[in-house]
Amino acid sequence: MGKLSNEEVKKLLSCVKREPRVIIPPSPGFDSGVHLIDDKCLVVSTDPCIGVPEKWFGWLLIHYAASDVALFGAKPEYCAINLLGPSSTKPESFYEIMNQACKASE
Repeated sequence: MGKLSNEEVKKLLSCVKREPRVIIPPSPGFDSGVHLIDDKCLVVSTDPCIGVPEKWFGWLLIHYAASDVALFGAKPEYCAINLLGPSSTKPESFYEIMNQACKASE
């Protein structure tokens, strides 16, 4: 599976319930959203890390999402990582990527 077209993304997101606390909802081309929690805003972001050389993967994994959060004027503070690879991926590759990500997030 690859990336969807903007029209396909709009169709995919059409079932998402509108919520008044979501200031900036999901939309094509936007990897970030802004949510109102009590009297504060929470900026969240997700970005696929596709076609990136392994030696930069962990660093880019952090900085793709962190830069999107920073564009909203927010300070990147937390990160959720979902590492997936083909079944042929060696555990050492995952260890290396996580080490890169941990260093990049310092």
